[in-house]
Formats: sequence, structure tokens, C-alpha cells
Amino acid sequence: MRVLNNQRVFEGAASTRTVQFSASESLGNAAMSGYVGDLNEKQEQGLKELKSRLSDIWKDEFTDPLLLRWLRAREFDVAKAEKLLRENSLWRNKNGINSLVETYECPDVLKRYFPGGMCNHDKEGRPLWIMPTGNGDFKGMLQCLSVEAMVKHVTYQVELIAAEMKKQTEKLGKLVDTFTIVVDYENFSLKQIYCLQVIEVTRRLLVLYENHYPETLERCIIINAPSFFPVFWRLIRPFLTERTGNKIEIFRSGWHPVIIKHVDPSQLPVHWGGHLLGPNGDKRCTHM
Repeated sequence: MRVLNNQRVFEGAASTRTVQFSASESLGNAAMSGYVGDLNEKQEQGLKELKSRLSDIWKDEFTDPLLLRWLRAREFDVAKAEKLLRENSLWRNKNGINSLVETYECPDVLKRYFPGGMCNHDKEGRPLWIMPTGNGDFKGMLQCLSVEAMVKHVTYQVELIAAEMKKQTEKLGKLVDTFTIVVDYENFSLKQIYCLQVIEVTRRLLVLYENHYPETLERCIIINAPSFFPVFWRLIRPFLTERTGNKIEIFRSGWHPVIIKHVDPSQLPVHWGGHLLGPNGDKRCTHM
């Protein structure tokens, strides 16, 4: 076992997997989690202060769980959380994000070639997003459309997930405000890493998440990571907060038990170890 950048890397004969500590483990048991019902005095005061600071733009959606997401994202620095929330509100208004699910028109090239999407739910009812990145020719797609168009498409995908979280909250009678994502790097090639546009899209998407959808990720399971994945990881890791990085698990192989631990096989396509088949025996359920 060796430790690298707060990651434990276990090496075996057949596989290498990277396991991140959870945020609560990193902070220690003495530090409260920052979630509703588990706040220390400083966190309680921070929540109260943030509410006061936002009084001029107050919305009904500013519930305690939502505000705590933004506070956790900035380690309970109230000024930074306020700034982030205000900038997010301006961004959503300027770009019509609140109506994006209804108004978005997907470019044909993305309809045909963009890999993956939302696929049922994990065992806790969270939306499940499967992203077979290795089967997506992002370099080719970016020769047909702009970086901005790609970012807008992913924003649309995330808004679909946000809408599904609301539906699950109503259906299950409990708060669902996070999602699980499986990112499959099978067939991923070096040419994707060495394309400046691909790197720029990746950077933009990570910034998009951290600035506009912070703390909505429950877990990210990266599977079939190629031998050169550490090169790619070093490029993208600086754009992730420590809290986000701690939610990512990386596997070269031996990942099936981990996915099944969190996702019932009845909710999962056959290709990733589940029971679902698409039309004509499609093991990836690309119709979903």
C-alpha cells in the first residue's frame, strides 16, 4: 500500500484501485458533518448568518439542506458561500437554466455520439448516471461543435438529474439531493488527453460542478482506468475541491462488487453487471 495525495492505492496481481476517504473521516469524528441535524455551534451560526446575508434575494428554495450544501462546499466560509450563491443565481438567470430542460435543443452530433446519461437509481433512490467516457469520441465531436455547446449539453444533463432528484424526494418521502455516477474509461485513448479542446471541456465541466452544483455528488465510481490514467488525473485534480475528490473511487479492474454494493442489478444494464437489456439485446441499454 502507498499513500499519494490523500489517496490509498491498493495494488494486487489483477487490479489497482484507488479508494478515497470520506469527508467525515478526513475531518475526524470531532468535526460535525455539516448536514442537517449534525451541526456544531460554528456551523449553526454560519447557517444563520448566510440566511441573513441572502435576505435581499431570498427564495423559498433556500432550505437548510440547500444552504448547507453551499456552506460545505466552501468549508463554512460564509462570505465565500454567499458569493457563490449570488453568482449562481445570476448565472441561472442569464443563461435560462431554470427552463433549460424544457427549451434545450440537442445538436444532432450529440444525440448520436454523446455517451451515456441517466439510468434509473441507486439503492437509496438517488439518480444514477452512467458515463461510458471511453466510448465517446470527444475529440471528434469537438470538431463539429464548440466547447460551449458541449458544456451546455452536460448542463442540460445535470438539470435532468436535478429534476429527477426532486421527483424522488416527493416519491420516497425523504430528501434526495445527490446522485451517483459511474464513469467507464474502457477504450479511452491517449488522443483524448492530448486534445486541448477535450482538456478545456473537462476543466469547464469540473468548474461548472463546483460553482453551480456543489455537493450534489454522492459518489463517483471510475472503472476500467487505463494505465496512463494518472496522467489525466493530474490534469483534472486541481479543479476539484478536497470534498469532491474524497467522493471518487478509481478502479482498474475488480469494480463490479463496488457497483453492486450501491446499485441493485435490476436497475443496471448487463454490461456493468446488472440485469437490464435494451432493444435487440443491447447490453448497454443505450436507448435510456
